[in-house]
Amino acid sequence: MSTSVALLASGLAATRAALATLAAWVAIGSIFRIELQDRLVSIAVRLTIGAAITSFLWALLAAAGQVPLALWAVPGLEAAFLVVRWRAVAQAGRELARALQEICADRWVRWTAVVALVVYWVNAIAPPRDADVVRYH
Repeated sequence: MSTSVALLASGLAATRAALATLAAWVAIGSIFRIELQDRLVSIAVRLTIGAAITSFLWALLAAAGQVPLALWAVPGLEAAFLVVRWRAVAQAGRELARALQEICADRWVRWTAVVALVVYWVNAIAPPRDADVVRYH
């Protein structure tokens, strides 16, 4: 497998993992009945609550010296919440898609957003560049 294909494959896998984590955070945060007037803000609050809870669990287990347990427990908790609260995640996804459709209604805005998304994604999956590597090579 060429380096470019391997890089794209690992980038796609990392993107799927990141989306699953974000969805799990929304699922965890959705156990709290937070209904704000702006639905997008409600989703952001749920995501923040889920991230805070999982971060707290990571820190608590790591401080207790239970890193191997944390490596299984936190992703397991996230997976369980995704299974149990999938309707809340699906609803949040539909609301985000609706908001993006409204924002990107104009053709030029849509193309600009796609180009920006591709550039940011490629930059995110690219290997890190060391300052001395850039300078000497």
